[in-house]
Amino acid sequence: LQRHHILYNPAEQMVLPKEEKRLPAQILSERETTPVLESLDDQSVLGFRNRVMLEILWSSGIRRMELRQLQRGDIDFERGAVVVNQGKGNKDRVVPVGERALGWLKRYLVNVRPQLAAHYDSGYLFISQKGRPLSLGHLTQIAGKAIRQRAHLDKPGACHLFRHSMATQMLDNGADIRHIQAMLGHEKLNTTEIYT
Repeated sequence: LQRHHILYNPAEQMVLPKEEKRLPAQILSERETTPVLESLDDQSVLGFRNRVMLEILWSSGIRRMELRQLQRGDIDFERGAVVVNQGKGNKDRVVPVGERALGWLKRYLVNVRPQLAAHYDSGYLFISQKGRPLSLGHLTQIAGKAIRQRAHLDKPGACHLFRHSMATQMLDNGADIRHIQAMLGHEKLNTTEIYT
């Protein structure tokens, strides 16, 4: 076609099958998650913030971008949930968060975040020492370092590893796949079914 040997592309109308989505080969087990979370220095301001972020990722299964975009007003302690506004696909959803993660979050809001927002407050839930939202790359670095350097686990991935691990463990513990689908914000059930 490009060299003008044939006049038309005989494969032009061919529909190729979609590439099968696969779950990463490795996830964090429940036993492995604890050392990852506990590896962060919760006595320092940044270590405490990082611990809270990973607790939220682990408990809720939200995406890295969704964690970054959380505002202080997106936390509903009464319902035990975070409100994800304009998540992937520009959809809003309410995602339950476990009591342990909420406990860490309350302490962060009272004791740590005010220190980070002392000079400037962007309104984001998780902020840098200058009060600005964290970059996606920084979130990846924090999660990856906690997994590999601090907890010494040979696992690929970072923030998304928490999402996949949470969903897989919920399924293993008998959670309904439609509930997990709603938590993860998947439009199609077959996207969630890769965890089975």
